[in-house]
Amino acid sequence: MCLKECAIKAGLFDESFVCNADYDFMCRLALQGSWGYCWDELVVAYRRCEKTVSLSSLKKDYTVMLRNRIKTHSKLLENQKLTKRERRFTVKLLSSNYMELGQHLLLQEDYQRARESFRLAFHSYLSVKSILWSMVSKLPVSFSKRLVEYRMKR
Repeated sequence: MCLKECAIKAGLFDESFVCNADYDFMCRLALQGSWGYCWDELVVAYRRCEKTVSLSSLKKDYTVMLRNRIKTHSKLLENQKLTKRERRFTVKLLSSNYMELGQHLLLQEDYQRARESFRLAFHSYLSVKSILWSMVSKLPVSFSKRLVEYRMKR
């Protein structure tokens, strides 16, 4: 729960998200100031909506969740209120999500979009990991796919 004024100022839920709308909202709400958790059960409600997508149903299309995370972090970076530290952390998250999306797309044999995701990871935050995955995407498809499968097993 939060104050109505804070929720309105944060921008409410973005209905364009298929999932992760709550994550997006909480990220924007966190920029409104300090807050905490209340572990007490204040309201018990159950809402059934056929349009609602649960995380368990997203296991079939993990790319939707990753793209929504990327969208959330990209939107956060547009916010001028982010401190330097928050901005750097968000850029790292964005790069990490691009890398994860690239790995997932490689496993789905969508090599062109996988390479694009690795390129975006590399350009958003230069790290050893982003450089390596960018290089892996240039390798022959069968080899790069085996590397991703090996990484997933670990």
